[in-house]
This record gives sequence, structure tokens and C-alpha cells, in this order.
Amino acid sequence: GGAIISQEEIAEKEANCKEIGLAGEQWVLHFERARLKAEGRHELAEAVEHVSITRGDGLGYDILSYDTNERELHIEVKSTPFKIGTPFMITRNELDHARNHPDKARLYRVFQLYQQPRLNTLAGNLEDRL
Repeated sequence: GGAIISQEEIAEKEANCKEIGLAGEQWVLHFERARLKAEGRHELAEAVEHVSITRGDGLGYDILSYDTNERELHIEVKSTPFKIGTPFMITRNELDHARNHPDKARLYRVFQLYQQPRLNTLAGNLEDRL
């Protein structure tokens, strides 16, 4: 038989898998641009930035987007090919950023990444909810 792998081990493997992380971030990038275009905000859609690529991954979030009032959204993306409820790893830096910018911080949980991606979002300080 195969080895049993714990939920925590799955979360750790996913956290270390650049391919899953990047695919989820790119999906959210397209999602945010499409959302803003659908709201008629083409200039904001153009401004959505994949900051973990363009500015490095020390910011505590992956995607810089905007709401329709032009307020910044700092989106940390956590992706899994599995179903909702699969645990994930979050870093101290990511938690600190969310706590320090509760008005801007968003956590986008992308699941079923390679089938039909679905999205679960959390806003603000994450520590009291994770």
C-alpha cells in the first residue's frame, strides 16, 4: 500500500511547490483584471500587478489590485488542486502584512486549481480567523 500523508504534509508540499503557487497567482491576476473590466474600470484592470514577480516576494502579498473606488487590494494567493477545506501554510510575514493593512489585505484561496478553479476570499486581519 501507499504511504498515508497528513493534511499538514500536503499543505507544506503545496507551499514549497512553485508551480502550484504561480498557477494560482496567474489565475487570480486574470480574475482581478476581468472583474475590473466587467465593472468598466479598464484603467484599473491595466494597473493590476503581479508584485511577487515584479517586486519580489518579501511584500507579504502576491497581487496588487483595486476595488472600484480605486482603493488598493493586497491579495495573498493560496492555491491547491484539491477541494475546499484543504489546509494551507501562511507565513509570519503574510500574517503581519494582513494585520498591519486590514483595510487592504485579502486572502484568496484558490481550490480545484487544475479542474474548475473556485475562489474563497477573506478580508482584513486573518489571525482571528485562521
